[in-house]
Amino acid sequence: MNLNRGSLADVEVDQRLVAALRARRGRATESDLIAESGLPQHLLGPGLRRIMLVYECAIETTDDGDVVYVFDPDLAPRTDDLGHRWRAIRRTAWAVFRTLFKITITVVLIVYFLIVVALMIAATVALLSQKNGSSSSSSSSSSSSSSSSSGFFDGLFWGWLFGDRNYRSRRHAWRRDPDYQDQALEHYESSRWATEAGRRTASDRRPFYRKVFAFVFGREEEERDQLFTEKQLLAYLRAADGVVSPTELVTRTGWSLDAAERQSTRLIAEYGGDVEVGEDGQILYVFPDLMATASNTTTETRPAPLVWEHYETPQPLTGNSAAANTGIVALNLSVLVGATLLIPHYAAPILGIDMTVPAVHIGLYVVPAVYSALFFTIPIYRALFHVGPENRRRAKRNTRRALLQTVYARSVPNPTPVQVKRAQLALPYGVEISAGDDGELAEALADVATEYGADGTVHDDGAVTFVFDRIANEAGAAKSARALGGQLAITRIGDRVTAQLRG
Repeated sequence: MNLNRGSLADVEVDQRLVAALRARRGRATESDLIAESGLPQHLLGPGLRRIMLVYECAIETTDDGDVVYVFDPDLAPRTDDLGHRWRAIRRTAWAVFRTLFKITITVVLIVYFLIVVALMIAATVALLSQKNGSSSSSSSSSSSSSSSSSGFFDGLFWGWLFGDRNYRSRRHAWRRDPDYQDQALEHYESSRWATEAGRRTASDRRPFYRKVFAFVFGREEEERDQLFTEKQLLAYLRAADGVVSPTELVTRTGWSLDAAERQSTRLIAEYGGDVEVGEDGQILYVFPDLMATASNTTTETRPAPLVWEHYETPQPLTGNSAAANTGIVALNLSVLVGATLLIPHYAAPILGIDMTVPAVHIGLYVVPAVYSALFFTIPIYRALFHVGPENRRRAKRNTRRALLQTVYARSVPNPTPVQVKRAQLALPYGVEISAGDDGELAEALADVATEYGADGTVHDDGAVTFVFDRIANEAGAAKSARALGGQLAITRIGDRVTAQLRG
């Protein structure tokens, strides 16, 4: 049967290739796939690129230099649709909860704080009034207490504004001495300008309500181009003349070597890449389709930097200053204490508020108490189950970065034995790693050596060193391929059968 290019739909081609891969337990050369599926060669390349986008795949070579496509035997997809949908549902639910809770922050935290203050003032004034037996003395006492209360809170305001404990004497001096008014205004102006100067020099100029949001849910990160990392990686591929090895890919992404091999097939499928095999069997990924350009001008996107040039700092719980967090805690604590203790046991009995009425009980006790408890519970939950684990993961990735820096420095161009001590690591200030001592660092180095298939040597003193030949070999092969430039002979995916027959 003669099949032309358009005689089979893409879906049927993909189904045939998937069936062929299942029959061969996920490992096949291009010749295997053609023989197993019955597809003509001109349909193999496009179909193979499509299924490489859908299913996890890596590339290996045989001793004869043949390229083998290695899929998971169960053909595991790159993205789990069910898991992806469940994560999307959780993210949406969390976003809705955050939005609703942020709305109530303004209402509950501020309004209930004012309610607590108002009820406490009213209860205090009423209590002072009840202590006087006669109506006249009650009236006098009420006037006196009202005046003292007014003076007290008025004084608190002036003391807060000017930061002066002698606020009452200043308040009376204001009334008596016109010259003192000028001094007070001068003091106010200097304080205002000093405050504004401090605000200008402060690094955190967010409004208070945003700091409240950050206290509960963490500081919101600035929105970033979702494809920024991909753009940096593509810029690196172009800067590397469209040729990269798996170990070189690790230095720019931080992926594990296995992940780099699997992700490379995605890059090949999405950006018209191909696979070349070096003289000694090294695998190289080439991207000729990325090299065409309209000019020699550089773009704004810089190539992906080396992973050890940018360490990860610990994720803060709130991102606020200690003073801001203290103020937020005090504000919410006043609402919590007021709702659970002061109002039901002090203000309500004095003012005759019946807390057994359902509406009153819910409004003055349940809502603010539950809200204030959540206000403290959410950050605690985030610290235990999100921020803490994330910082441990960051510390582990930083350990890997530090080790890779030493390993690559001692492996290119000529590999030398590698042994790393913690004191030798030049870590930036504030960077944390998971390895606390030389023993843990040696274990981490052993894991990297296993990943790269490095040869280890145990010395008489018990020290273990590793030689990473693969890094040096792949770096040399990539350098040779780049030196050929446009003269590099590339065998496109789907045409490798012809190349093998010619060989």
